[in-house]
Amino acid sequence: MLYLQIGGTDKLKKVALVLLCAINAGCAVNRSMVDAYEPLMSCVVPKSALPAFIDCVSDTLHDRTAGLDVQWFSRQTRRQDMLRVELVSNQSGALLSCDIHNSGRVDIFQQTSIAAKLRLGDERDALAKCIVRFGSLVSDKR
Repeated sequence: MLYLQIGGTDKLKKVALVLLCAINAGCAVNRSMVDAYEPLMSCVVPKSALPAFIDCVSDTLHDRTAGLDVQWFSRQTRRQDMLRVELVSNQSGALLSCDIHNSGRVDIFQQTSIAAKLRLGDERDALAKCIVRFGSLVSDKR
């Protein structure tokens, strides 16, 4: 348990507490920060192939986290009209994000600030293989 004694007025104590919480939470980026992501690839997958495509993407991103020294993991989030599968870093938030819409449209994004720093070429190529296997590529900005 952390015990911290902060002197000063109540307002100053509240400001200090908010700052400490913000520092502790880190500066991870999330997909609600639209300017933090750039489109990478788009494709269309037949509805009948969506379950297999989702498995391919999930397995691909999960396999990329196995054996790495860094704190990466994959996650799935169900949204109203889509499933979002992401490769996530504890420090930087979602590095790669794949929006798989119920209609079959798929949009893949990468975090802009991380793209230049990390070599995610293998991960991008693995996602492209899922697209080639199950769908039709619409745009590719790799």
